[in-house]
Amino acid sequence: MKIALLGNGKMSQAVRRLAMTEGHQITVALDSKSNPETHQRFQGDWVTESEVMIDFSAPEAAVDNIIRASRTRLPIVQGTTGWYDRIDELREHVEGIGGSCVFSSNFSLGMQLFFRVISQAAPLMAPFSTYAPYLLEKHHSVKKDAPSGTALRLLDILKSHFPNLIPTSFLRVGSIPGTHEVAFDSPEDTLLFRHTARNRDGFARGALLAAGLIQDKPGLFEFQELLFDEE
Repeated sequence: MKIALLGNGKMSQAVRRLAMTEGHQITVALDSKSNPETHQRFQGDWVTESEVMIDFSAPEAAVDNIIRASRTRLPIVQGTTGWYDRIDELREHVEGIGGSCVFSSNFSLGMQLFFRVISQAAPLMAPFSTYAPYLLEKHHSVKKDAPSGTALRLLDILKSHFPNLIPTSFLRVGSIPGTHEVAFDSPEDTLLFRHTARNRDGFARGALLAAGLIQDKPGLFEFQELLFDEE
């Protein structure tokens, strides 16, 4: 694939390294200085040379980047969070102009499977009143959002089956790439589900997989929809 990258943080660097290792081509790497927001669409020779865009820049730029990519007819993988309150608005916009976008709070294939596991476990546990869920999340000390988008997604899954307040704990320390635990606790025992990221390669690999899946698919999709071929 011929990939345009947005952002210069650790995730963008991981995507770039893995993409080049796998034989993909990076057509351009833009940051806040080289990605001016004064234009309504992306401009430059790299636009026609690229097949897809991957954005791990900043939440405040996510919406504009999706809109500008759609106007340029460039499929975009949106890896930032913090903009989901505008999903309905963006869906109408992207579909209206024939754009293509896939987003997720976490592009790790393991986490996508973890979402599915918790989605299936929660309704099985909910009828048994002795079990109560809780969520524990750990990330590195420089992670800005707490709770993370991944934790919020897990909470949404649990809340659809457990109406009471779900105890949560968020830890920011050291260099932890990401650990999420969902447990169902009772006086007699505990069922514990844990996803532990060893490094950022899992997220980068998932973003590259999403980049391949979003091409020739107009619309706004969550990664799960493409990964598991959901309508």
